[in-house]
Amino acid sequence: MSNNNFNIVWSGPKLNSELDFRYWEFMMTTHLKAHNIWSFVESGLQQGAYELARRRVQLALSQILQGIDYSIFDKITNAKTSKEAWDILKLSHKGVEKAQKSKLLTLRREYERYEMSSSETVDQYFTRVINLVNK
Repeated sequence: MSNNNFNIVWSGPKLNSELDFRYWEFMMTTHLKAHNIWSFVESGLQQGAYELARRRVQLALSQILQGIDYSIFDKITNAKTSKEAWDILKLSHKGVEKAQKSKLLTLRREYERYEMSSSETVDQYFTRVINLVNK
């Protein structure tokens, strides 16, 4: 059965700098697969594609655009296809994920070295711990 419904609305979370990309990626991939347009993101538009295929590529791109926050929009503003937009988003968030993991590891090590000094009050120590948590 062919799905020619081009009236699809993304109701999931908008990707922004604070949302975990892996979570958004899973949600968006599932959404696009449910509407039979994931293959147009995954493989892109083949040369000589028919009008229906071109329309589905644009539909997939519009779904991705609906799923991103305005702060992310500049990254994919020049993408002509859904595959191009997807690849840009994936590549740009790989570095962010690695940086976040590195920062978390550094903070965890710092926390493990924390000790209350003999000249420190409980309030002072607690303040230092809270400051670390808020980093």
